[in-house]
Amino acid sequence: MSARTQFVTVGRILKAHGVRGEAKVEALTFDPGRFKALEHVTAVSPRGERRELSVSGSRPVQGGWLLKFNEFDAPEPLAALAGWTLEVPREEAAVPPSGQTLFADMIGLTAIDAASGEAIGAVLAIVTAGNDLLEIATARGDILVPWVEEFVGAIDIEGGTVMIHAIPGLLEP
Repeated sequence: MSARTQFVTVGRILKAHGVRGEAKVEALTFDPGRFKALEHVTAVSPRGERRELSVSGSRPVQGGWLLKFNEFDAPEPLAALAGWTLEVPREEAAVPPSGQTLFADMIGLTAIDAASGEAIGAVLAIVTAGNDLLEIATARGDILVPWVEEFVGAIDIEGGTVMIHAIPGLLEP
């Protein structure tokens, strides 16, 4: 298994919450209920810094979950982790429903233009901004492709490809 698939992102820290050092977390998993049994996570900064955290409590709230980490007793130090993602080892990840794909499995796939059969580039990341977007590195620069049926076709994890149905302008950086 490659390093890119050893961990799976399950959430993103949005902000510190309250005075006891809880974090409001956006669930990025097929099974948000998994936070109830979560004991340990790895927090990853946008720059790739990693920090192991122990979860001592969790509860659902509107718009996400509140997680209490043993490492924080106040909101001020926890506020520095806003925007960090939370990862778990792949073997602890929720199994996606049939026909669904884990975000972690998309990273590194070769994007193929469905019309021409030519390689467009490699999937760098999944950007969550209302709709999920595939960030694809191309020879001319990075592009964002909405992860919707109209644009993203067959995903072949074993073959390492994802088909992109492009409309004019979609593949322009």
